[in-house]
Amino acid sequence: MIGTPPNIIISTLRESQYNELKKQALADPLSAAAEYFTSLNINIAEFHPEPFGMLDYSPVGGLIAEVYGEFGTGANQTSNYMFHGLLGYQKNQLNLGLLVSNKTKQKGKDKEDETRLAGSAFGSMQLGDRLTALARIDRNFDPHTTGEKISYLPHAATAASNTIILGVDWSPAVNTHIIPNLVAILYDEPEKGDKPDMDLQPRLTLYYKF
Repeated sequence: MIGTPPNIIISTLRESQYNELKKQALADPLSAAAEYFTSLNINIAEFHPEPFGMLDYSPVGGLIAEVYGEFGTGANQTSNYMFHGLLGYQKNQLNLGLLVSNKTKQKGKDKEDETRLAGSAFGSMQLGDRLTALARIDRNFDPHTTGEKISYLPHAATAASNTIILGVDWSPAVNTHIIPNLVAILYDEPEKGDKPDMDLQPRLTLYYKF
């Protein structure tokens, strides 16, 4: 099947649009806006709009490739930048995705930069007309230094981690979703101190689109 031509976007997204996304994400940690920030390994509370560039390409039907980068300036002549690559596949009842991102935050003169490398693999499969299975695993290769400030899903700040999410999406009516899901966070051995205990969180998500 023939794909689509490359689509190149180099733009400064209006501040009001990004601030609206941030507002939605802070108001509802389970919203699509919150999932967007989480997939990019962005601390929502600390997020500020920045210029970005993006290239997406679908070489064959069902396959999606995307490269994204953004750059911003901080205080004391420091810079913050992030790059990520996404490879996705969609066909019939199956959706799969793999994302890798790298974020660097300069701390200023005579201070070590903060770098965070992360990856995410996710997918869904339709099991019936109203039932879909969901799975996702996020890998933080570096300790999430501000992870303890994430109110809806805090992470220990001392060790690299794997976050696993498993769930089932049941839609009993149009625009209505009931999603029982389980979140597990497993930590690596830290360079210093004790290894954080595994976090296990059963959740029930109720979603309705007006």
